[in-house]
Amino acid sequence: MIAPGFQPLREAFDDLLRARPGWSGALAAHHRGTLVAHLHGGPDYRSDSVQLIWSSSKGVAALALAALIEDGRLDPDAPVAEYWPEFAEGGKSGVTVRLLLSHQAGLSSVDGGFGVDDVIEHDGLAKRLAAQEPLWEPGTAHGYHALTFGTLVGELFRRITGTTVGSRLATEFPELDVWFGLPESVEPRLVPLFTPIGFDPKSPIVRALLTPDTLTRRAYSVDFGARVGNERRLRAGEVLSVGGVASAKGLAGLYAAFLERLSPSTLDVIARPHASGHDLILLQDNAYGLGFQVGDGTFGHDGLGGSLAFADPAAELSFAFITNHMPVRGFADECTGPLVEALRGCLPEPDSGVRG
Repeated sequence: MIAPGFQPLREAFDDLLRARPGWSGALAAHHRGTLVAHLHGGPDYRSDSVQLIWSSSKGVAALALAALIEDGRLDPDAPVAEYWPEFAEGGKSGVTVRLLLSHQAGLSSVDGGFGVDDVIEHDGLAKRLAAQEPLWEPGTAHGYHALTFGTLVGELFRRITGTTVGSRLATEFPELDVWFGLPESVEPRLVPLFTPIGFDPKSPIVRALLTPDTLTRRAYSVDFGARVGNERRLRAGEVLSVGGVASAKGLAGLYAAFLERLSPSTLDVIARPHASGHDLILLQDNAYGLGFQVGDGTFGHDGLGGSLAFADPAAELSFAFITNHMPVRGFADECTGPLVEALRGCLPEPDSGVRG
C-alpha cells in the first residue's frame, strides 16, 4: 500500500528493483503515527515475508534499553557494574552504560576469540566479557562491537529486568513481526539469504578482516555470512547483535511505537552523538548514540546487505527496509539512500534531517 502523496517512494522502490535484477526486498514507513507505505517486490518476497536483519538487530535491542532509561531503571551515566557486578573485573569498574552503548568500552572481542556457538549461547561469552580487560582505554576511542554488542546489552538487560529482550518484545509488542528467538511457526514466512559473489578485496575493512590480529579481525572473530545466517540456530537464539528477524512493516512499526512512548528528553539522549569520528573497527568516520547509529537527529541502525531502520523524531517519521541479498562490495549497501530521499520529499512539511 502507498498513501496519497507518497507515490514517489513507490517509484524509487521500483527503480531499485529494476536496477538490481533478482533482488527482493520490502519497505515500510510511518508518518505522524500512520502507516503511509508498505511495499514489497522481487521474486522471493510476499507481503508477509520476514527476514534476518543482521545488525539492524542492534537498533531493536537499543530500543529495549531506551525503554529502561525512560522508566528510570537504567542511568546512562551509572557504571555498568552497578547493574552487573562482575563487569567490574579487568579494570572496568568505571566504565559507564553510556560508554558501553556507544561502542567505547573496548570490548569488541575477548582473548582467545569466540565462535558461533559462543555468540548464540550467551552465558559463557558474557562471563568472558565481564572478566576481559579492555582492548583500548574506555572513553578514548570508539570501535564497533560488531558481535559482542548483543551479548553485552543482553546481559545488562537481563540483570535489570530478570528477563530477555526477546521475551519483552513478544510480551509488549505481540502484534508486530519483530523477534529475537524466531518461533518455528513463523519459519515458513522466512526468506533465505542470497549468497554473495564476494567482497571487494580493495575495501579497507575487508583488507583488515583478512589480516591476522587486527582489531577488525578480532571483532569479526566469527564468519557470520549467508551460511550461518540461513541456519535455524541463529534465528532461534536471542542474538541481539545480528540475529533479529522482522518484516519491514513490523520494524517500522516498532520504531513508530517508541516515538510515541519515549519522552523528548529520552529521545534526545539516545539520539545524541556520544562517540564520533574514526571507528577503530570499521576504519571510517561515524557516530553512535546509545546503541544507535545517529545523525541529524535520527537514530536507528543498518545491517549487512542493506537493511535499515530508523526514526526521526522531528519529522515524526519511521522507516524500515529489508532484503535477502548480501553485499558484493563491502559490508553496508547504500541502496536505501534514494528510498529515504524520496520518502523525505513526500513529507508535507520540510524537515532538516537527512538519512541515507
